[in-house]
Amino acid sequence: MKVDKTIAMKTLVQYFLTIIMIYLALPMNGQDSFTPVTDVESLKNKLSEYNSRISTIESDFEQEQYLSVMTEKIFTKGYFCFKKENNLRWEYLEPYTYLIVISNEKIYIKDEEKVSKYDIESNIMFKEINKMMVGMVNGDILNNKEFQLSYFENNINYRVNLVPANKEMKEYISTIEIYLNKKDMSVDEIRISDPGGDYTNIFFKNKRLNQPVSDEKFTAK
Repeated sequence: MKVDKTIAMKTLVQYFLTIIMIYLALPMNGQDSFTPVTDVESLKNKLSEYNSRISTIESDFEQEQYLSVMTEKIFTKGYFCFKKENNLRWEYLEPYTYLIVISNEKIYIKDEEKVSKYDIESNIMFKEINKMMVGMVNGDILNNKEFQLSYFENNINYRVNLVPANKEMKEYISTIEIYLNKKDMSVDEIRISDPGGDYTNIFFKNKRLNQPVSDEKFTAK
């Protein structure tokens, strides 16, 4: 099946707009069911401590999208990279190439050989994209007043459920689920669902933490 990149871009904007998404509604990988976290402050402190130690993150990812207008799910693979303070690269590699870079208050989108540049501060939509994407990585999203948060855990993961409080955002996103690995508090998966039942799952593989990352990664190349 040929993947329509217009649909891919739409989901990028709608679902977090859209990247950085990773999650399952069903228990993951046969794990035990989740129960509410009893000590939320302890969880937040663990995440804050983790974020203070992290300077770079690199990861491969696999993304699964379900769209009601499509007869089959869309599967893509790619590469993700983050470097403090707010440098981020999200790159689709299979079955098509598509690149999003956030750096120096700019967003770059490269579709094949065409590169578009946007000023984050002058564009409300991209300002929100930047806030959400970077917040997912550095943990600031847990302090975002535009979401109602609830916390769950099992023997392997913490799961943070985010429900938009903003009326406009509710039109695109019903829930975001973030799965944190209990061993190192890094993100294992994210699931973003919309009110119509469509969803995007992203699974992070082969995570590399605090490895040297060239600034060249955050150019549209």
